[in-house]
Amino acid sequence: MIAIVTIIVPVGISFFVFADMVKDPVAYPVGPRVLFSYYGTSDCVVAAMDILYAFAGAVVFLEIMSTMKCVKNFPYALIVSQTFAYLFYVTAGSVVYGLAGDATWLKSPFTNSLQPGAASIVANACIVIHASIAIIVTGQVLIYAFQRAAEPFVKRMFLGSDNAPYKVAPLTCNKPAALMWWLLWSFIVILFATLTNIIIPSFQIFLALISSLIGSQTTLLWPAIIDIHAFAKVRTGKQHLLTAFSAVLVTLGIVAIVLGLFGDIVVIIQE
Repeated sequence: MIAIVTIIVPVGISFFVFADMVKDPVAYPVGPRVLFSYYGTSDCVVAAMDILYAFAGAVVFLEIMSTMKCVKNFPYALIVSQTFAYLFYVTAGSVVYGLAGDATWLKSPFTNSLQPGAASIVANACIVIHASIAIIVTGQVLIYAFQRAAEPFVKRMFLGSDNAPYKVAPLTCNKPAALMWWLLWSFIVILFATLTNIIIPSFQIFLALISSLIGSQTTLLWPAIIDIHAFAKVRTGKQHLLTAFSAVLVTLGIVAIVLGLFGDIVVIIQE
């Protein structure tokens, strides 16, 4: 509830402040308002979905699913949450665009464009709280997912395989050893995130890099691989066309990953 309130409040504040700011055309000139500008409908939808994907915690979906008691309900929760978030982003962006257009003084996020004053302080304080909650919640899930994958491997490597399989303590365990392991993996993940933020020059390039690594896998590669593994042997007749289609998707996924990473790495080196 705090996370929801701390995103709705600054957005609402921004609407009223922007409406007042554009009354001074000298200090805050309104930019051109052209529907979709020169990008086109599809480009704008893709951009909005990129933002949604980046800020909706999609990285933790599989980890959340693995701990659900009723996994069948997950698609409905996913559809409702993503649809609501998408409509919220589109609505907020459309209102700001309607008020200020493509103004040169607009920044991202648009709460950074507010004129100095109490409204700006409150709005940005809410954004900090909102982002902190998101980092804590999704960070816990992401760190624990990384811990469950890496810790048994590290223990086998240093402690041997005689006592395997090694289990990872749940997050609710308060024993000193469990807390130390959690602190270690938290430090590693946060350090990796920090170094990534330093090395990659812009957020836009970072989104492109994540899309190349994760988007290509989750939308093309892994669904097709799972389909082939689960159904290829039991299909008959024309059903093999589905397997062939999955094979095409695997090829496209591999190509997308390779070309996307190559392009992103070139841009990172150039900048």
